[in-house]
Amino acid sequence: MFYLSRAEQVALFALLALFLAGVGVLTYTRGRRAGGGEAAAPIVVEGNRPPSRAAELVVDVGGAVAKPGVYRLPAGSRVVDALERAGGPRPGADLTTVNLAAPLQDGQQVRVLLKGETAVPAADRRRLAGQGWPREWCRMKKPYKNAMEILPLELLEELQEYHEGLLWVPKRSRDRARRNVRILRLYDRGVATKEIAREVGVTERWVRELLRRRGVWKGQPG
Repeated sequence: MFYLSRAEQVALFALLALFLAGVGVLTYTRGRRAGGGEAAAPIVVEGNRPPSRAAELVVDVGGAVAKPGVYRLPAGSRVVDALERAGGPRPGADLTTVNLAAPLQDGQQVRVLLKGETAVPAADRRRLAGQGWPREWCRMKKPYKNAMEILPLELLEELQEYHEGLLWVPKRSRDRARRNVRILRLYDRGVATKEIAREVGVTERWVRELLRRRGVWKGQPG
């Protein structure tokens, strides 16, 4: 039999404890090196993240809708979704001019026209705005037509001598007729065309053109 004394047993247990401690330190050190010395990344649950702005679309809805304006819609929305957010189309809206199933893009403008209304290209709107036309005329909320299709050839050729391009023709009204009569009466009284224009609220050139068309223009009153 092999016996150890009390002192030898204590020394053996001490050596065994040191050995086990060394193995533990070595294992921990290798684990730190393999992990790059960094703590493990926390686990992120996707459901806890706030909704991203990239998942939204911002569109401008205008024209013949109940509530024109700028709206935020979820990504993947269609034109019909934008119209619903804007309160739906107004009576008289022409939905055949828009593709209700078309997918929306961020920053897109959706415009619904009225029946009989024609959209003006963006280049024409910018050109008209640069010439000082009112904004509502540039957008052409009222329909416009090709003069070649509705005017006689003789009248069209005469009109082209004065202007070529977009031309706004206002509706005939009783107020305009009364104004023309007033211009003619003031001219008969000897009032200068400049004073007539100031009093009536038109340009002096317009007064002279009216007098020439009526065949009463005889120059400035003496």
